[in-house]
Amino acid sequence: LAENEIAMANLYLDRRDLGAAAKMLDTAFGHMASERNTYTRRDYAVARGQLELAQGHPEAAEPMLRDAVIEEERLAGKADAEGIARAQQDRALYAVLAGVWLAQGRSGEEVLALWERYRLRILGDPVSACPGNSLACLKPRLSGALARLGQDHVLGQIVLLDRLFLYRASAQGVAWISVPTLKEDLLAAATSLGRAVNSPTTPLDSVDRADRRVGGILLVQLDKADGSTPASGQLLLESDPLLGNLPWPSVANAAGPIGLQFNLEEAPSLLLNRRPALAGASPARPPGKPLIVGASVASPETVLLPEVLNEARAVARFGNQPNLLLAEQATQAQVATLLTTATTIHFAGHAAEQDGAMRLLLAPTGSSPAGTGTDKPYLDSALFRRHPPRAARLAVFSACSTGKREEGWNHGMGDIVNTLASLGVPDVVATRWQIDSASAVPMMDAFYGGLAEGLSVPQALTAARQSMVRDVRYQHPYYWAAYYASGWGNSDLSQVFHGAR
Repeated sequence: LAENEIAMANLYLDRRDLGAAAKMLDTAFGHMASERNTYTRRDYAVARGQLELAQGHPEAAEPMLRDAVIEEERLAGKADAEGIARAQQDRALYAVLAGVWLAQGRSGEEVLALWERYRLRILGDPVSACPGNSLACLKPRLSGALARLGQDHVLGQIVLLDRLFLYRASAQGVAWISVPTLKEDLLAAATSLGRAVNSPTTPLDSVDRADRRVGGILLVQLDKADGSTPASGQLLLESDPLLGNLPWPSVANAAGPIGLQFNLEEAPSLLLNRRPALAGASPARPPGKPLIVGASVASPETVLLPEVLNEARAVARFGNQPNLLLAEQATQAQVATLLTTATTIHFAGHAAEQDGAMRLLLAPTGSSPAGTGTDKPYLDSALFRRHPPRAARLAVFSACSTGKREEGWNHGMGDIVNTLASLGVPDVVATRWQIDSASAVPMMDAFYGGLAEGLSVPQALTAARQSMVRDVRYQHPYYWAAYYASGWGNSDLSQVFHGAR
């Protein structure tokens, strides 16, 4: 009964009928006394919190929401697949509590420290209980992370039913603003933009209207005249997972798409423990070799991709003595053997979502003499966890939708991008829709050329987008906005890649 009543209360909240929502929640509370369903209690806390926030009574909701978060963290246990899946379901709980804290006047760093707890949990990075049940004990760690940003800036957002909280973080601190935006309107705008850019047949004027509509909502803090706009450094994005498929490179402000203006990187979490990057004026050449996979022959049900061989060979020209696996050589056994020592990883080929996880498709089992006959014809998160790429500073997945979050996924470790971030790989480049195999060759050629010249990953990706736009064939965002970088963008890979000969 309580579960159904909470669902009805949420419908009333969506319609802004606060009186009806309050009555339904009061009824649900009475029925919950005889129930021991923790999910129901969590959902009740979220709905009650949204109601109290809308009515201007945040203090009435804070203890209940805080207790619910603490209980969810306790029940999640260790950061395994089940714990990550549970954390993903707790997004609204942390979001509403963050909104309550802001309404109470809590400091910007305290609120962001709370939100980062959630971001760490969905990555499988365990968080410790705070003394006194404060939930803000990550604040000192956050302060340290902010101090290390230097000239970089972070933009992020938290989406609630009737408002949007935007934050801008830098070495100077954290600033929040509240924008009165309905969740359904924002998600509709984001969906429209995604549809516009992932088809090359969409007229450019339609794309322009869609990307400016989204930018007008999410980039309010980007064009301030107070010196906060990042004239140098990179622009890190901590996107609310509700907007996980938003094509950020094409989102536009008054000056145009931000992916052509700024060195963008989508940060999994400011607080995620990350491997020291290769940096310095004259970095030594790291041990190991680049691993380049051209999986033109994939699982039997997929079509051959001859362009993949061109892309893999083009990328190999930049590598210092790379390990190059082409066609039938691209088996799971071959890749697994080379993963742990690979300085960088480049995959070109097919990708598909299967069984709630992203899979990079390889040659059929046993097609190579080195195949064991028991290896599977794909790479997935489980394979990377069994053979963690400890030496890798960059992974590039140049295949269709390798970084897209599929709706309805309830699998804690099905996301390859998040998996590699949690394993410590500093930078991952992935895609959000079905890319054009022919245009991938010049895109990757420009990208790796930038890395060879000493550009960081986000700098090289921005330069590659700009080079694509200068070609009349590839001016549409479909060809350059699918690629995005996830990580921190502070690796110097010039000793891994050289200029193509």
